[in-house]
Amino acid sequence: LLGFIEIVLEAPCCCQFLDFIQPVSRFSESRSYWEKALVYTLPPILAPVMCFSTTTMCGAAMLMASGVIYGMIALGRKADRDTMLARARSQDVEMKATLVTNETNSSSLQ
Repeated sequence: LLGFIEIVLEAPCCCQFLDFIQPVSRFSESRSYWEKALVYTLPPILAPVMCFSTTTMCGAAMLMASGVIYGMIALGRKADRDTMLARARSQDVEMKATLVTNETNSSSLQ
Protein backbone atom coordinates (compact mmCIF):
# COMPACT_ATOMS: atom_id res chain seq x y z
CA LEU A 1 0.00 0.00 0.00
CA LEU A 2 2.80 2.43 0.90
CA GLY A 3 4.62 1.56 -2.33
CA PHE A 4 1.48 2.25 -4.36
CA ILE A 5 1.01 5.59 -2.61
CA GLU A 6 4.59 6.55 -3.42
CA ILE A 7 4.13 5.61 -7.09
CA VAL A 8 0.97 7.72 -7.22
CA LEU A 9 2.79 10.69 -5.68
CA GLU A 10 6.05 10.39 -7.62
CA ALA A 11 5.19 8.72 -10.95
CA PRO A 12 1.58 9.51 -11.87
CA CYS A 13 2.29 8.45 -15.47
CA CYS A 14 2.21 4.83 -14.23
CA CYS A 15 -1.39 5.22 -13.05
CA GLN A 16 -3.01 7.32 -15.77
CA PHE A 17 -6.04 5.02 -15.88
CA LEU A 18 -7.14 6.25 -12.42
CA ASP A 19 -9.25 9.42 -12.41
CA PHE A 20 -8.00 10.85 -9.11
CA ILE A 21 -4.28 10.79 -9.97
CA GLN A 22 -3.88 14.27 -11.52
CA PRO A 23 -5.07 16.29 -8.48
CA VAL A 24 -2.99 14.10 -6.18
CA SER A 25 0.15 14.56 -8.31
CA ARG A 26 -0.37 18.34 -8.45
CA PHE A 27 -0.67 18.36 -4.65
CA SER A 28 2.51 16.30 -4.35
CA GLU A 29 4.46 18.57 -6.71
CA SER A 30 3.59 21.63 -4.62
CA ARG A 31 5.14 20.15 -1.44
CA SER A 32 8.64 21.10 -0.32
CA TYR A 33 11.48 18.59 -0.16
CA TRP A 34 11.50 18.31 3.63
CA GLU A 35 7.75 17.56 3.68
CA LYS A 36 8.27 14.80 1.13
CA ALA A 37 11.17 13.48 3.19
CA LEU A 38 8.90 13.14 6.24
CA VAL A 39 6.07 11.54 4.26
CA TYR A 40 8.40 8.98 2.67
CA THR A 41 10.49 8.21 5.77
CA LEU A 42 8.07 7.96 8.70
CA PRO A 43 5.26 5.64 7.45
CA PRO A 44 7.59 2.77 6.39
CA ILE A 45 8.65 2.47 10.05
CA LEU A 46 5.17 1.13 10.82
CA ALA A 47 5.35 -1.88 8.45
CA PRO A 48 8.23 -3.76 10.16
CA VAL A 49 6.65 -3.05 13.55
CA MET A 50 3.44 -4.77 12.43
CA CYS A 51 5.07 -7.73 10.65
CA PHE A 52 8.82 -8.21 10.98
CA SER A 53 10.17 -10.22 8.07
CA THR A 54 12.92 -9.95 5.48
CA THR A 55 10.60 -8.89 2.67
CA THR A 56 8.91 -6.27 4.85
CA MET A 57 12.30 -4.86 5.85
CA CYS A 58 13.43 -4.71 2.20
CA GLY A 59 10.27 -2.92 1.12
CA ALA A 60 10.43 -0.47 4.00
CA ALA A 61 14.12 0.19 3.33
CA MET A 62 13.39 1.04 -0.31
CA LEU A 63 10.66 3.48 0.69
CA MET A 64 12.87 5.03 3.38
CA ALA A 65 15.68 5.44 0.86
CA SER A 66 13.56 7.80 -1.21
CA GLY A 67 12.77 9.77 1.95
CA VAL A 68 16.46 9.98 2.81
CA ILE A 69 17.22 11.23 -0.70
CA TYR A 70 14.59 13.95 -0.38
CA GLY A 71 16.02 14.86 3.03
CA MET A 72 19.49 15.23 1.53
CA ILE A 73 18.08 17.42 -1.23
CA ALA A 74 16.33 19.56 1.40
CA LEU A 75 19.62 20.06 3.27
CA GLY A 76 21.30 21.29 0.12
CA ARG A 77 24.76 20.99 -1.29
CA LYS A 78 27.86 21.04 0.81
CA ALA A 79 30.09 24.07 0.32
CA ASP A 80 33.52 23.67 -1.20
CA ARG A 81 36.57 23.37 1.06
CA ASP A 82 37.72 26.99 0.68
CA THR A 83 34.30 28.38 1.59
CA MET A 84 34.05 26.17 4.69
CA LEU A 85 37.56 27.18 5.83
CA ALA A 86 36.73 30.86 5.35
CA ARG A 87 33.56 30.53 7.41
CA ALA A 88 35.38 28.60 10.14
CA ARG A 89 38.11 31.23 10.45
CA SER A 90 35.88 34.30 10.30
CA GLN A 91 34.74 36.19 13.37
CA ASP A 92 31.14 35.42 14.15
CA VAL A 93 29.65 38.78 15.15
CA GLU A 94 26.21 37.37 15.97
CA MET A 95 27.64 34.75 18.32
CA LYS A 96 29.77 37.29 20.16
CA ALA A 97 26.82 39.64 20.57
CA THR A 98 24.75 36.96 22.30
CA LEU A 99 27.40 35.45 24.56
CA VAL A 100 27.36 36.30 28.25
CA THR A 101 30.64 37.58 29.56
CA ASN A 102 32.06 36.17 32.77
CA GLU A 103 33.59 39.42 33.97
CA THR A 104 32.98 40.08 37.63
CA ASN A 105 32.72 43.44 39.26
CA SER A 106 35.25 43.77 42.07
CA SER A 107 32.84 45.80 44.20
CA SER A 108 30.18 43.10 44.05
CA LEU A 109 32.60 40.53 45.49
CA GLN A 110 33.12 42.43 48.73
